[in-house]
Amino acid sequence: MEYTVSNVHECFENCVIMFQQQAESKNQTISLTEQIMYPYVYMDAPHLSEVCLNIISNAIKYTNTGGWISCNVVQKSCEKEDWCNMIISITDNGIGYKKPPV
Repeated sequence: MEYTVSNVHECFENCVIMFQQQAESKNQTISLTEQIMYPYVYMDAPHLSEVCLNIISNAIKYTNTGGWISCNVVQKSCEKEDWCNMIISITDNGIGYKKPPV
């Protein structure tokens, strides 16, 4: 892992922008909402971006024409001063998947 000071907004905005045209070609809406307390944080931006890009790609692939994909980033304060927890969710109204039998 390679932690560096990175811009949270830019990291996620770039992920959404990379798939904007692909989503529009399927008449899908892709959005980003953020609740950010600390614009710059220590994080492994390349790996985090890779994970987000993979999830967004799958969301577009498995969401029907006219569907939506929503990316949400929320920072919540934690016990350590000047630290936060980041909650990242990527949701869609795609077909989903069946749970494997137990």
